[in-house]
Parts: sequence; structure tokens; C-alpha cells
Amino acid sequence: MKFIAFKTSQVCLHMGVAFAVTYTFTGSLAVGGVAAVVEPLCNVTLMPLHDKLWAKHGANAATAAPEQTPKAASGGLLSRVQAWVAKVLGNSSNGPAPAYAQVAASGREQAALGA
Repeated sequence: MKFIAFKTSQVCLHMGVAFAVTYTFTGSLAVGGVAAVVEPLCNVTLMPLHDKLWAKHGANAATAAPEQTPKAASGGLLSRVQAWVAKVLGNSSNGPAPAYAQVAASGREQAALGA
């Protein structure tokens, strides 16, 4: 019985927040009412998908070795994004730093020397 009360309070909270936010932005009771119904339906539909994805990917992160950094994880999205950003910005160890980085470095060096 406690579980049902808990879930009912969650639904009421979602509906209330959806209504309040939508009504605040639109000033329409009708639009606020529609949002109050649609938002919990979207949550009910998407939360199982979220939980499955989290269980699949969250379990992989939890079982990784503590000394392994996300960048060291082979094939992970984070490491691919980091590699792409490094390539775009020219921060890879395979090539020279871009001109703007060299100019910034020379400016810092001059400031450090008091020039």
C-alpha cells in the first residue's frame, strides 16, 4: 500500500509541476492541463527505456577498473569525442600546435618576463 501511495504522489507531483510551468509560460488553463497529462505519459513511456540503457551502460562503468580513466577506455564515446576535439583543435600529439596556441604561449611568456 505504501508503494502505491508513493507512486501516486510522484504522478501528482509530475502533473502539478507540468501544469504550473506550462500555465506560467502560456497563461492558458487548457494548455497547462494538456501538459499535465502528456508529461507523465512521456515519463511512463521513456523511463523503462532509460532504466534499460542505464543498466546496460551503467553496469559497464561500474565494473571498469578504478585506475582506468574514461579516455583510456577503448572505443568509448567519450574517448572518440575527445579524440575528435583534439584533432579539430590541433591538440593531438601527432602534429604541431595551431598558430593561435603558439601566439597565446608567446604572449604568456612575454607577460611572465615583464615585457
